Amino acid sequence: MEILKENIITVEDIKAEIKKTKFEVQRKDEAFDNCHDQLPFKWQVKGLKSRKDEIIEAFKDLDVFDKYIESNFESKENFEFLVMNEIKLCMEELLDGFHAVGRPMIIPCIKSGPYNKSKKQVMDLLHTRLNNHDNELPYLFDKFLVPDLLWSEELFEILAYIKEKTYKSNFLTNELRSIFIKAYVILEENLQEPEWYCCAKPLTYYRNIKSDLEEIYYDDYLPIKKLLSYIPNNSLDCYICYCPNYINETWTELQKGKVKQAIFNSFYDLLKKIS
Repeated sequence: MEILKENIITVEDIKAEIKKTKFEVQRKDEAFDNCHDQLPFKWQVKGLKSRKDEIIEAFKDLDVFDKYIESNFESKENFEFLVMNEIKLCMEELLDGFHAVGRPMIIPCIKSGPYNKSKKQVMDLLHTRLNNHDNELPYLFDKFLVPDLLWSEELFEILAYIKEKTYKSNFLTNELRSIFIKAYVILEENLQEPEWYCCAKPLTYYRNIKSDLEEIYYDDYLPIKKLLSYIPNNSLDCYICYCPNYINETWTELQKGKVKQAIFNSFYDLLKKIS
């Protein structure tokens, strides 16, 4: 029995992993807080998004952009604080959106028939579905997150102009694309250059999660069939279902804090570089 159990991952193992991996976002947003504290209350509440199109249009002509700032926001210093505050608001909106788009939602894998054949089919199907999730990540990022990042890109370009620094176009988007894909890849075989926020594992890890695998034998009410069902790799007919609760719930929860920290670090480091 010890041999049979040695590769099984139990609920206790999963709880231990959660405890070990539990992650709290380390705040280092003094620059964000300082800019927020110096804003008039009305700007703290509404931000700049309502005037986004107007600001973007004005920024196209740098010869008159300074006059536009002074006419609408009194001074470059005031406008700088407003831009930094707006970047913070964009980041906070992105934290939840990022996770909602990337989190896995794998449907159960179900097969019936001879044990060996059915189990192999279930695991092959699981492998296919995990691969499909991983391969779809670049599309999901471009489809659902890139449009929301356009305003952040404009804000960083404007901030760089105010601070007389340079900003490489789409730098933030490219950084976050890399984080998104690496953070939400499930299979280790699909992960290139892993980072601290990655949680990809080999297929065998998921296969060995005992609580997610259900095996029901058609005739296990018969004593002899019940006994035979305990023999590994038996040929009895059965129903096998792999419900990916660990991946959809526990794995996803483990990633949530890490992803938030990685996004925050990207915004903060870029802001620090420009400021």
